[in-house]
Amino acid sequence: MSQLINREQLLELVGDDVETFLPIVDDFADNGKTLIATMQASIEAEQLTELKSAAHQLKGSSGMLGMEKLYQMCKLVEEAEIAQLDTTFIYDLNNVFSASLHAAKDALSGLAE
Repeated sequence: MSQLINREQLLELVGDDVETFLPIVDDFADNGKTLIATMQASIEAEQLTELKSAAHQLKGSSGMLGMEKLYQMCKLVEEAEIAQLDTTFIYDLNNVFSASLHAAKDALSGLAE
């Protein structure tokens, strides 16, 4: 499986502007939580279109930020049928989301010092 984050990609994106970039990561955190909740509700309601739309949005943002494992998991959701997904997958996705955020913030905090 892919690494949690591509630190080099994230740091290249940030450049020397860590202070401006930290709020972007915070916005990603808020939006990501909303998208994961939408994915959970979509699985429960068997709404494949909404599920894949939320996965696509989260995939795009996580890919831009170098969150490789989260990106790959969202890609799996986009390619899966709803019967292949369950609450365990969303639980795992949420854990990877949280770990990815933590790793990104750690990488950025090292630059801000």
